[in-house]
Amino acid sequence: MTIIHLSIPLLQSVEVDGVKLDCNFNWSYTWTFFNGGGTGTASTNPTSNINVAINFYSDDYNTQGPTLVQVNECNTNLVMEEIIFEGGGIAGFAANILQSLVRDTIEEELSSMVCNELYNLARGDEGGEGGLNSLLVMIDERLDSLLGDTDDKGTIEEIDGEVDPLYAEQNANVPYDNDGYPQWVNFISVQDWIEELTGLRSIEELANEFMGDDENNQGSSSSINSFLQDSILNEDGVLVIDTSILFDEDDLVFIEMHDMFFDTKMTLKSISIKGLDTLSDESKILDPIGNYTLQNTLKMDYLTFVLEMEAVIQPSSKEGVIVSAASTTTDEVAKVEETFTIEITALDIDIQFSIFMGINNSTLGAVQLGSIIYVKNIVPCALSVVDDAEITQLVVSVGEVNKPTLNGFMDEGTNHLITTMADALFSMYDQTLDKVLPQFFSNSLQDILNDYIDEGINNDDGCPEPDATLVDLVDYRDLLLPQDEAVVLQGRGNSPYGELFRGLYTFIDSILTAVDEDGLSWLNEFIALLLDLDTNENGDIVLAGDLFSQSLDISLNGLNLAIELGVSNVTLSNLNSLGALRIAQPMMGESSVLNNEALMGVGPDLMRLSLTLLIKGKGDDVDMHNEVELSLSLEDISIILEILAQMEEPPFLYFPLEDVTNVHCWMATMVTPVVDEYGVRVGETDTGIVLRNLAIAVAEARIDMECIYCSSPMVQEMQQTVKTQEGVEDTSEVANKLFNYANNILEGEYIQHTIDKMLNEAAYNCPHSPSYQQNFQGIQYEDMPAVESSEDSYGYLIAVLVVVVVIILVATAISFITRWLSRRRHKEWLGTLNQSQVRELEQMQHDENELAKDLNKRMSSLVTSNEVPLFVRLIVPIVILGNIGLFLSGHLSLGATVNISGNLAEQDFNYDGFFEFSMAKSAVEMWNAGAKALAILIGIFSGLWPYTKLFITMFLWLIPPRLVGSKRRGSILKWLDVLGKW
Repeated sequence: MTIIHLSIPLLQSVEVDGVKLDCNFNWSYTWTFFNGGGTGTASTNPTSNINVAINFYSDDYNTQGPTLVQVNECNTNLVMEEIIFEGGGIAGFAANILQSLVRDTIEEELSSMVCNELYNLARGDEGGEGGLNSLLVMIDERLDSLLGDTDDKGTIEEIDGEVDPLYAEQNANVPYDNDGYPQWVNFISVQDWIEELTGLRSIEELANEFMGDDENNQGSSSSINSFLQDSILNEDGVLVIDTSILFDEDDLVFIEMHDMFFDTKMTLKSISIKGLDTLSDESKILDPIGNYTLQNTLKMDYLTFVLEMEAVIQPSSKEGVIVSAASTTTDEVAKVEETFTIEITALDIDIQFSIFMGINNSTLGAVQLGSIIYVKNIVPCALSVVDDAEITQLVVSVGEVNKPTLNGFMDEGTNHLITTMADALFSMYDQTLDKVLPQFFSNSLQDILNDYIDEGINNDDGCPEPDATLVDLVDYRDLLLPQDEAVVLQGRGNSPYGELFRGLYTFIDSILTAVDEDGLSWLNEFIALLLDLDTNENGDIVLAGDLFSQSLDISLNGLNLAIELGVSNVTLSNLNSLGALRIAQPMMGESSVLNNEALMGVGPDLMRLSLTLLIKGKGDDVDMHNEVELSLSLEDISIILEILAQMEEPPFLYFPLEDVTNVHCWMATMVTPVVDEYGVRVGETDTGIVLRNLAIAVAEARIDMECIYCSSPMVQEMQQTVKTQEGVEDTSEVANKLFNYANNILEGEYIQHTIDKMLNEAAYNCPHSPSYQQNFQGIQYEDMPAVESSEDSYGYLIAVLVVVVVIILVATAISFITRWLSRRRHKEWLGTLNQSQVRELEQMQHDENELAKDLNKRMSSLVTSNEVPLFVRLIVPIVILGNIGLFLSGHLSLGATVNISGNLAEQDFNYDGFFEFSMAKSAVEMWNAGAKALAILIGIFSGLWPYTKLFITMFLWLIPPRLVGSKRRGSILKWLDVLGKW
């Protein structure tokens, strides 16, 4: 089958070659009193053809499409190849033999009927209805309605020029709360808040600062296009629209025709749009032109609309038709089904549309996360929070519209026929569409969209409720990752939390991990914006002047020294040296653990802390003045942190948007650990929020020094030492040790106890929590019992006295027991003696006692005894008194002196008599310092006891035996000998 389209302005010629028709027919005959009939089949020869010339008339194709159609010429050449009559007995047999006699008649009748039907198809019925003329008139009237009455409204440009996008806002009834504040979201206030936070006035500026790259000609449009590609468009860059959202089922039927040949029905199955990610840098979105009106200007390279259509063609259902359905034993009718696509591409598209929206603050705040986690719920949920909305402006201009292309027909001939007819229609309506399309968008499409918005706002279904069957812990693998990646990490993979957070995570992760050729993150631009008010023109944070200054005058035991310490002109440089970030990464086999990685100090300019350090000292032997510029540079600081964050599904899903910036509310979604009265966790250690596996390391740390004024040779030498490779390695080692110390602190119990207390208090500080208390002051925990660092002095003394008393009591008890045993044995021994022996023993003891008394009376003291040499009698008292003098000298005179000799920065200094002490002075200082027990013990055993021993010895040397018997004297001296060693 071939089609020839002649290039004549008003003439469309269609020539169909190779027409092949297979027909089933009924036949009958009547001859005198004979009659009968039967069925038959017939088919045309493939050489058959039809040539039709159709004229389409228009007053001016430059301004109007065709309004009249006429079939100018119809030539048919239908050659019957085979005719078979069945039934009818002998009449049927005769008809088969004589079919050549009726073949020409049948061919003529069939050709005449085809042409007549084509003429009728153009004209319509007797009333002029139902034909192509009627269809063209309907199309023309529809196009005229889109163009408008220019006599009353002026030109299209003038109509567009008069559109005021703020008319809906100016006539809106804005609700106010009890305090007189509007209840609708004010877009200008939101813009001002964004500017205050980031210093940017628009979404484009914000996106450009985050991801723009002027050197590569990538601006804000690049980031927006990337967002569309990652979050809205499929992997082929196509947006597939669900037609059930835009149209009712009846509206999806575009064409439904019934003629003498066929019943034809064409239905729209889907709409796909390509090119949405071709936004140019001239685009501007979400620009507040009023308190409640946003204007958007979109400039795209092209848009391709792909309409998927389904065509169903079957024999006509009318009576007396040319083509009818073959009789079958079932109710099914033979039909042909074709699915094809119509692709229309528009180039250089400019779209400007404004939308007025009265978004209710309280209604918006009440929307729960679980209701919008599915993308399909975002539109109904968004409309549910809108009190009033209207598209107030929709202006579309198109540079060029390419001819539509049709694809997908299984039959090549049908594909060629339909495509050629589509080209013909496009050429006839091309000029008209250029004028109609802008009005279609600004009137018809705008009305359709506004009707859809009104229907959504008034829809009683509103925003769907969250899934109440989810009552476990949130699995971050399923929340943040695509299904296939979640399964790899042993997640469920069934997307129980929808697509919203997955899309946001993908978008945010692409921003955080994106780096330039120097390894620097786009977030550094945002950091620079946040620090803009506190930085100089080079992007450094400068704290000019003295940050710390302290003067000390030391006068201690002969040490007189004036010290001055100072830190000034502190500068933090290159804070915007952030590398790739990987935040909240789900982990293999862990549903509630997130891994976080950060890299700082990357790029050509390292993170650096610099300051001016002053050290001055002036004393008797020292005069030092060192003022240096000191800087610490850190390269490639790696931070890795795993966080266990067990979030419960119900509080997460029922989380209202109004509290989305409230940290307490997010903490209230976490599992709350059990703590005791001191706020210390009891029970399980891995619940709630736990910081674990924290590691901070620096690849290289370097110290740079520059002397402003250095009097110490060693400081001057250090300038060169710290620059050596060994100095850099030592500095890096010290820096990593400090980081390791910080790791231990952050992973320690104090930080964990603080987090646990915050989790327990979170619900009381969260407005939507049932436990919320408006003026909550925090949970009062008991103070941890203090561990005594030292015992009380008197308690210590008492303990010593108790020990001494116990020793004495034990010694007394041993002595008593020993005597008792001796007496018992003595008594038992006496029991073995007779009376005379006992009396003799008693007499002997009496004689010994009398002898001892007599001896004590007759003897003199050792100092006066003639039996003791005079030298000894004199030297012993002198020695004892000498010992007493020595003890007094040792206790009261200077015991030791501490002298200080040193070298500071290669400058020698000496301080004599820095500290002096004696036993008496030490005891007094102990007493004054609170060590009273130790002072008492020293006073007793090192002060009182030595003099006591000596005075007792002197007393026994001077006292005669009649006062202290010789036996008692010997016992006392024996104990003095034993205890004198203490």
